[in-house]
Amino acid sequence: MRDRRRRIVGGVAAVLLVGLNVACAEDFGDDVPTFEIDAFWPMPLEYPNILGPVSGVTVADNGNVLIVTRQDGFSRANEVNVVTETGDCCRPTQAVLEYAPDGSLVAEWGGADMGYPWPGRPHAIAVDPAGNVWIGGGVAPPAGGRGRFGRGRGGGRGGAAAGPPPAPTVDTHILKFSRTGEHLMTIGEAGGTASSMSTNGFGGAAGFSFDEGANEVFVADGFANRRVAVLDMDSGELLRSWGAYGDDPDDSALGP
Repeated sequence: MRDRRRRIVGGVAAVLLVGLNVACAEDFGDDVPTFEIDAFWPMPLEYPNILGPVSGVTVADNGNVLIVTRQDGFSRANEVNVVTETGDCCRPTQAVLEYAPDGSLVAEWGGADMGYPWPGRPHAIAVDPAGNVWIGGGVAPPAGGRGRFGRGRGGGRGGAAAGPPPAPTVDTHILKFSRTGEHLMTIGEAGGTASSMSTNGFGGAAGFSFDEGANEVFVADGFANRRVAVLDMDSGELLRSWGAYGDDPDDSALGP
């Protein structure tokens, strides 16, 4: 009986899917979108450059694709030999890369040690209506895990120190740049404490959306915090925020 029910449910689902596909085809005619993987996009980087893990992607108004990459997790043994001066390959690119639609590299910029507090774990990237680039952060593993160029020491099996594990690091600020990588503004205090009630800090800004008419940016402040924060696009001032169901933000423990 159970198998028969499964066959009936499966058959109904298949009919529904076919019906939806037919309806979509009728609605769109010959304009039904199709997608094809281009395994050779983007174009290969010039040797010996190497791309870090891509943690954010956005498309600008001119069709160019901007990505933000992480600079941690590279193996010191065989991926950053140019940096460690132990070989010819490889060298990490800068943190932000811009590609033309054909996959050619247009520009690269940004990263740590450049005069502004780069996120420990950059995540979100978006281009606002004025063409400026916004970058948020996330949650980085605790010290003793992977560092900027590979695994750190300690914390391995059998050698861990007694006591509770160290807490992860939360990026509590947002960066705003010009399209060419000029640092325009740091919003929030880097190295602060994550709190959904903070007026000058964030808990891992995971995404951005813009209201050009109101000159506002909506921030998905949700890696460690639990809110949507709305900022003035020019000053970075917090205008309002809300949590679940439109209520005031609340960081109370949710339980299991």
